[in-house]
Amino acid sequence: MNEFTDLPRLGRGTVAGRARALLSCLFLASALLSFPFEPSSATPGDRAGETAPAAPAAAPAVDAALIGAIKDLASNGHALDQLVEFDAAALQQRYAGRDWQPVWVATTGLQPQGEALLGALERLQRSGALPASADVATASARRGSTAPASLAEMELLLSSAFISLAVDPADLLAGGPHPQAFDAAAAGADTGQLHQWLPPDPTFWRLRAAIDGYQAIVARGGWPTVSAGPKLEPGARDGRIRQIRQRLLASGDLVGGTAEPDVYDDALLDAVKRFQARHGLKPDGVIGFGTIDALNVPADARLASMIFNLNRLYTQGRDWGDNYVMVNLAAAQLKLVQSGTITASYNVIVGRRDRPTPELDSAISRMEFNPYWNVPAGIYAKDFLPKLRKDPGFINHYQNIKVYRASEPANEVDPTTIDWFSPEAKQMRLRLRQDPGPENALGPAKFLFPNSYDVYLHGTNKPSLFANADRFLSSGCVRLPDPLGFAELLLKSDPNWSRAKIDAAVEARTNRGVPLATPLPVHLVYDTAWVDEAGTVQFRADVYGRDRKGTAIAQRGGKG
Repeated sequence: MNEFTDLPRLGRGTVAGRARALLSCLFLASALLSFPFEPSSATPGDRAGETAPAAPAAAPAVDAALIGAIKDLASNGHALDQLVEFDAAALQQRYAGRDWQPVWVATTGLQPQGEALLGALERLQRSGALPASADVATASARRGSTAPASLAEMELLLSSAFISLAVDPADLLAGGPHPQAFDAAAAGADTGQLHQWLPPDPTFWRLRAAIDGYQAIVARGGWPTVSAGPKLEPGARDGRIRQIRQRLLASGDLVGGTAEPDVYDDALLDAVKRFQARHGLKPDGVIGFGTIDALNVPADARLASMIFNLNRLYTQGRDWGDNYVMVNLAAAQLKLVQSGTITASYNVIVGRRDRPTPELDSAISRMEFNPYWNVPAGIYAKDFLPKLRKDPGFINHYQNIKVYRASEPANEVDPTTIDWFSPEAKQMRLRLRQDPGPENALGPAKFLFPNSYDVYLHGTNKPSLFANADRFLSSGCVRLPDPLGFAELLLKSDPNWSRAKIDAAVEARTNRGVPLATPLPVHLVYDTAWVDEAGTVQFRADVYGRDRKGTAIAQRGGKG
């Protein structure tokens, strides 16, 4: 059975209602599973960046002139209707009910909550996550003004935009407007609570918009299945080609028909490659078992995956700023963002299915050139010790790995003289260390960030593995294909480091630590459905079973 079919199925007749029912039960599951995800063998640490709630600030000054300006504008139905996009009468009623007191502005300008709202709206619109709004554009144009009339306009524009664009935390798929968002803000919610109504992550909004399209596909009956059979390559003539065309037309990967629907032509090849790429498959155009399995995941299972991931994004409340590293473990991909621009994007290698990489938030604080590899206890016990017991010379397959006793860390020990069945070996009172060099398992550099799992980013001595579509190969760390290029980008603002100096440091073959002047946030996440910056809907297999676990919790009513 394909793993995606284990997600809840949605009936055809009431897709929107059943989707919302699924979302509500998955909300609890995602809250229970919010990261850091805890593998059974690890102890989680505190999430980076968590702080105690700040004490409430004193209320900003609001004078009679500002209240009067708000009353005059809100009471003028025609003028207000010309100004704002939300229903003017409803907005007037809400302000009258609070004696025309402002929520977003004060006599001196925007309050912190108003600045937070306007900034969030501007960022989301710049990213393309939200549609252009005249309310936001007009409010932005009035930023900095302290004239009562301008402040009154800004106040009502922000309220209109917030009500029109907010989501309902109780039903993330419900269309707006949501006047209750204004009510919550007017009740004194702090700036952090605005995120409940206006999630700051553009990925959330892109996925939410894409769900509409998949709900429509499900409502039309989904897409057809493709019959099993031998692999198909470009130029083939086969009755299943017609099924594949219909399947790809239904999901939008293929546009238009052909005079020979049973022939695998160039238009279909482009569509197949597009489908393979956005499902994490090798985009070679060969329609084999893996591609057919992905084609045959039902539309309602894909929709359920999107809804699960939407709730995951909402629960995590990602607000990462303009500088960060993000690793999507489900996709085995890394993205480096600097000053709001993606400066690097890599296919990476992450943890095996039985040694999954954890989800966490931290910050890269230090890198090392020419790192030593101190073989971790888990790898020693699971990988090295069984093989050393069979053949003590096995260690010679790894260049420059040396053995030391914990009691004599400076003295190297000949591995052939050790009884690998002894308590000393079993209790790991021996230490294995690989010296720096071309054969070092960590490659020429590693990048360290505080975490209780002892995982980090590093290079590798096996670069050919990055060409694999399935890159779940490590024991938990994240391997980079270009660690020195990554180091160059992280050090680009440091005048002491150029690419030439980085290369010289590596050529020296001596271990060298380099602290980052400003730690760079790093986020290891697990997204199995998302919409990328180009607007393409992406899906990945639930390789670690975390979606299935969350779904099972939801189906049990939130009981783990």
